[in-house]
Amino acid sequence: AHLLRRWLLMYLVHDTSFHRMFLTALGHAQQRLQELSEKEAQVRLRDQPAIERFEIAALSLLEKMLLFARRVPAHALNANAASGDGAAEGGGGGGVGSGRGAGGELADQLALDPFAYGNAAEAEGVAAPVHQAIMEHTVGSHNTSLVLSIASFVRYGDNHTLVLLATRILTLLCSTLVSARVRSRERRVPSLVAYLGDSAPSICTSFLDRLSKRSIPDELKIPILNLIAAALENQPGLADMLLHIRPANGSRGEKEGDGKAPEKAGGKESGSDNCLDAALALITDSKVFATRPKLFSAALAVFQCLWRAASEHHMAIERVQKSDSFWSSLVTCLRVPAEQPPSEGVGAAEITRYAHQLLARARVLGILSLELFFGEKVSPALATVLESFRSDGAATYLSWIEHFSRADFDHKLFGTLRQDAVKLGINSHGLRVSRTRLALPTYGTNRFYDAQLVRERLLDSYDEDSEEFLQHDRVREFVGVLERMNLSFTVCDAQVMLMTLCSSFFEVTLFRRPDVIVQEKGEHTYALIRMAQQRMDAMAAREMDYFACNVLVSLTAVLVALVNHWFKHAPVEKSDIPKIDPALASKASHAISPEQVIALLESVVMALRAVLAKTAFNVEKLVSFQLTAILVLLKFSVERKFFSTLDDVMDQRLRGIFSSLIGSLASCIKKRKLTLLSLNLIQVLTYTRALDVQVHVFRSNRILERVTKFLEMALDLEVSDELAASVLHTCLALSQHSVGAQELLSVGVMKHLNNRSLRLFARDRCNAYLESKERDPKHRQWCVVLKVVNALLLSAERVGGGSHLSSLIRFAGVHHAHLR
Repeated sequence: AHLLRRWLLMYLVHDTSFHRMFLTALGHAQQRLQELSEKEAQVRLRDQPAIERFEIAALSLLEKMLLFARRVPAHALNANAASGDGAAEGGGGGGVGSGRGAGGELADQLALDPFAYGNAAEAEGVAAPVHQAIMEHTVGSHNTSLVLSIASFVRYGDNHTLVLLATRILTLLCSTLVSARVRSRERRVPSLVAYLGDSAPSICTSFLDRLSKRSIPDELKIPILNLIAAALENQPGLADMLLHIRPANGSRGEKEGDGKAPEKAGGKESGSDNCLDAALALITDSKVFATRPKLFSAALAVFQCLWRAASEHHMAIERVQKSDSFWSSLVTCLRVPAEQPPSEGVGAAEITRYAHQLLARARVLGILSLELFFGEKVSPALATVLESFRSDGAATYLSWIEHFSRADFDHKLFGTLRQDAVKLGINSHGLRVSRTRLALPTYGTNRFYDAQLVRERLLDSYDEDSEEFLQHDRVREFVGVLERMNLSFTVCDAQVMLMTLCSSFFEVTLFRRPDVIVQEKGEHTYALIRMAQQRMDAMAAREMDYFACNVLVSLTAVLVALVNHWFKHAPVEKSDIPKIDPALASKASHAISPEQVIALLESVVMALRAVLAKTAFNVEKLVSFQLTAILVLLKFSVERKFFSTLDDVMDQRLRGIFSSLIGSLASCIKKRKLTLLSLNLIQVLTYTRALDVQVHVFRSNRILERVTKFLEMALDLEVSDELAASVLHTCLALSQHSVGAQELLSVGVMKHLNNRSLRLFARDRCNAYLESKERDPKHRQWCVVLKVVNALLLSAERVGGGSHLSSLIRFAGVHHAHLR
């Protein structure tokens, strides 16, 4: 049944003959509704309800077709069927499983952004036939565009459901591709304004009226805000009209750019002159965040997309920046104490409200990050807000790090879900959202699992006259667990989004405007570092899941940004370091000591091991932040010679850190995206005491064998110049250390240099420069090889004796033509 359903949807998306009939009926029904609006009331009451029901069904089907086309590329069905994706549903209990017993954690498939649904077809740069049919189809004797017919529903005042469906379809069409041969990096999105023609201003005015009126429910205002956000990203023409359109009478409002944006309470009947002011009114209403956070978050999404598209809407941003209350209203939700996650027994509405408040905070931090990064100068209103943050020392930012770094995934409930699924004969891996839902995921009881569809399928599978119907209560309990699990996913999703954008704020601000967070000489920096370190330790010590991994990575990103700034400005507690006043170093409470650095290094290595232990989705991205933090800490320690004079306790502690780190590098170096970082870490480790005190750990984890394998690939020209250079520099760093040289010679590095390096240097006698007068990267590599052999030759007498010395001398014989 599942396979047949997918085939049917695929045919609906790709069958052009069906498109012609279906879209023609949809367009003619819209025209008939428009005609009925001018008829007498008796005629409308007779015909209008039936046509409205037909249009609602047709628009709902069209939305599902568009969503299905975005999720599944044209060639995916055969591949899925061949791999067993469309196997018969469920087990003995009549479940909804896909029949596939393997796969990753369910949580690993969850999109972090509530607006980030899959675009499989668009990722390939291919538009489904249904997309092209909608864009090309015309209706009636006047050849009215179907896009215009769908958009005209927003002016239909008798049925809000039609307006809602039309708005959501327009949002999907904002990013639709037309050319089936266009490459993904050269995507061409058609302008919807061209399809709307002369009706575009009146349609935009209808959106404005619905967004401004108090009588319009939030369920309709939120899709309109989502449409504006989508237009800002993909439809600059439509976005410009929505942001600057005036009502038809043209009697209200100021011209664009002259004067401040109006300060009106959200939702007043006589409110805004354009959709930008209407969204701004929602932001500046102090009650919206507390009572209607979903609407508040949707309005913030408009401004976040506006800042992302700043190059195309510079005047609109200037208009917003002139508002006296915009920035103060934004940061109000950041000043509100972060609430604790709702406890067990709280209703779904309360949990969803809490998640939307977290998401709103995340969007505020995103807007602030974009403004501070791209803004040439800070507006006076924003400067006042930032100064208020700065005036309370580090209290605000300490509170953010402490309260925003949470991931409250309910592992116990997830275990209960799996147990109940087994009792009902359901394969839990078949419950994934990508297999069951043809709607955009939203926060709430249907976030990840399609609980309603599962309920319908399970209850329909039991005959009321059979004994199996006795499982009805068990099914209801199972669906209840699904809904509670969806709420857990909802909260965790918002928490990850909040911490991700919080880390972006710290990174951007410490790079562009560090004075916003810390004082000139680094005061308060270590307090923030300690808080991040404590939260990292707490996260790494708990049971890891996908959400905790992402929060841990964001904490590490915050730590790296703070440590970089700390190292740059804080004094060092070592009197023998030049250019540092010993008196200052001894008196400064924020001075850097070896003990502090070792404690930070220990925390990050523990976090690295915690993430590696969890085979989560995209582990390379997660681990790269930890490796970067370790690299920063080790480089600073080497430069300051922190590890040269340690007492026995600290020395033993450092040995344990190095042992754990080397064990983790053995896993990281095998991953393609982490190889460069791992090699850089090995280079830095050779300048510490790690190679001396932990050489047996290097051997047991076969680190140098892996380096030699990469060297072999580099000499065979099988890797990029960047990776080849990194491998050779790693060998050079190891060869300059007596223990490292011995290990390299023992694993046979000279065998590869003697037998394979001729391929590297055979081209044009290895000229130093290319025809473009740029340095030949192969010649750079050749020079590093010579340095490696020279360093090994100097160490041969101490580390290897005659056998290694002969292999080194053989190198000169092999390459005599290049050495002359």
